[in-house]
Amino acid sequence: MAAAAENAGNITGAGSNIKLAASNHPKFGELKWIVESNGAIRGWNEKNAIEISVMPKLEGGKVMWVCRGYPNASMPANCGGRG
Repeated sequence: MAAAAENAGNITGAGSNIKLAASNHPKFGELKWIVESNGAIRGWNEKNAIEISVMPKLEGGKVMWVCRGYPNASMPANCGGRG
C-alpha cells in the first residue's frame, strides 16, 4: 500500500479493496481490522476497550504513519506501544 501511494504521489485510493482478517493477540484478545480507501488502518476490540488508528500521510514522496489509540500499551511497537 505504501509503495503504491509513493509511486502514485498521493494516498487517494491506496487502501481500496484491501481486507484484513481479525487477528487474535495473546495479550489483547481478538482485534478486528478495517482498511479505509485512503489507507487508514483501524483496529478495535470492544471487550477490552482497545482502539487503534494508523493513518498514512505523504511527506516528501514517502509515506509516514500517524498513530492514535488507547490504551497506549496496545499500540504497535513502531507507534510507541508494546503491541
